[in-house]
Amino acid sequence: WGMKIMYLRDEIKDGLYKIFDEANLIERREDNKVILCNDIDSIQVISIIVEIEEKFQIEIPDTYLSANIMEDFD
Repeated sequence: WGMKIMYLRDEIKDGLYKIFDEANLIERREDNKVILCNDIDSIQVISIIVEIEEKFQIEIPDTYLSANIMEDFD
């Protein structure tokens, strides 16, 4: 990717929420809390990973892409 860019934690969190929201994976409850939907297939996972890599100009190693590692990003 060449140039390194540093992001603040809130920028990362907001960027991830935006990606998940655009993929229709976020539901907002009445109390305005956000929850992630669990119904996601492998094609959506790949698409989201590509979007994350492009958004933050990173490459996520395959070793980090197992289901138990990706359970929670909070």
